[in-house]
Amino acid sequence: MKSDIGTVVLPAIALGISLVGLPDVDAFFEGLVWLLLHLLAFDTRNQIIGLEEDRLSKPNRPIAAGRISLRAAQILNVAFIGMSLLDSARHGLLVQSVIYQVCAAAYNDWDLARYWVTKSGMICIGLGIWCWGTVVCFDHGRPLSPTSVNALLITALLLATTVHAQDFRDVDGDAAIGRRTLPMVLSPAFGRWSLAALLVGWSAVLVRFWLLPAGVAALLYILAAVTSVAFVRSKSSEGDKDACWWYNAWFTACLTLPLFHRL
Repeated sequence: MKSDIGTVVLPAIALGISLVGLPDVDAFFEGLVWLLLHLLAFDTRNQIIGLEEDRLSKPNRPIAAGRISLRAAQILNVAFIGMSLLDSARHGLLVQSVIYQVCAAAYNDWDLARYWVTKSGMICIGLGIWCWGTVVCFDHGRPLSPTSVNALLITALLLATTVHAQDFRDVDGDAAIGRRTLPMVLSPAFGRWSLAALLVGWSAVLVRFWLLPAGVAALLYILAAVTSVAFVRSKSSEGDKDACWWYNAWFTACLTLPLFHRL
């Protein structure tokens, strides 16, 4: 859950605020609760299914570390799924929640996370729904505006084409369980340089699409450049973890850009 703060919670909140403005306290907590229930439903199932993998590469996770029993985790997972669906029904998001739960099952139980194409696709859909629900909750249940729809589509495409940045740090663990991620399929040099090109290229697209002021555009390019250099220069798992921190910062910054369309 701790690692999800930078990869899911902050980006979803950033997009929500950039699209609808700063929500009131009630709407903010409605959105946060909705987001966390869906995230916890996914995380508990992911740790149940991936217990052997976690014992190998992420032994500090609660189930792998023995802080919670497998049976208790299974009960929590069912509870989180049920609460996610009930809360979604309150906000008119039941269809989105059902689709999310099906995709989560495909990712975890049907082994689609083992292949880079299906893994990226499931993550793309998952984050898109996380952001969708957060935006709707922040906006008191109102339907998505055309700008919000465009922002969600861009977010999905952005993630689908760059999310493999997070896989560089896990290459050893993925190889040990037979998972084939994009950094393992591509040569190391091409994988890192192509990611750098995508980060800079996407920055250029977003600058043009959201009509960013020159100063903001410059900051986005600098962040993309720093992130790119971090990945290209990295020679270790620790280096990739640092580069991934920069990627999460760049990605979250990209999700704040609709704010300038509203000004």
